[in-house]
Amino acid sequence: MDQFISSFSKMIKTIYSDEDSTMTIGNAIGEFSSKSTSITVSDDNDGRVITQVNFEGMADGYGVITSTMAFYGSEPGADRGHVSYAGQAFPPEGRFVTGTGEGVFEESGTHEWRVRLTIHVSDGKLLLSDGIVKLKDRSYTGKIYEWE
Repeated sequence: MDQFISSFSKMIKTIYSDEDSTMTIGNAIGEFSSKSTSITVSDDNDGRVITQVNFEGMADGYGVITSTMAFYGSEPGADRGHVSYAGQAFPPEGRFVTGTGEGVFEESGTHEWRVRLTIHVSDGKLLLSDGIVKLKDRSYTGKIYEWE
C-alpha cells in the first residue's frame, strides 16, 4: 500500500504544478462542490480503518453528482493514504454517466484532507480531480481536469 501511495503521489506531482495547483498537462474543465450525506466507519481483515463517505453536489459539465469515496489509512490515525471513488452524474443535456477511480489523500489542515484522483468515466473520458474534504463544512470541493 505504501508503495502505491508513493508512486501515485509522484505521478500526481508531475501532473500538477506546485506553484498554483494547476495542471501542467490536461485541460481544466470545471469545478465541483458537494456535501457529505453520510459516513460509515469500518475495519478490514487487517485491522485498518476504512472510512466511506457519501457525497451529493454539482459539477461543471456534469450537473448533479453523487459519489462514495473510501479512505484507507496505512495505519491507525494515518495522515495520508489511498482513496477509491465510485460515482454517477446526471448532465443536464444528456444521459447519466458513471465513474470509478483511485487516488491518494493527505492531511492539509486541521480536519481537512487534499484528495487527488484519476477517474475513468463511462463516456470514455479520463479525468483528474484535485479537491479538499473539510470535516467542519462536511464538504468536498475542487477542480476537474481532462487528461489529454
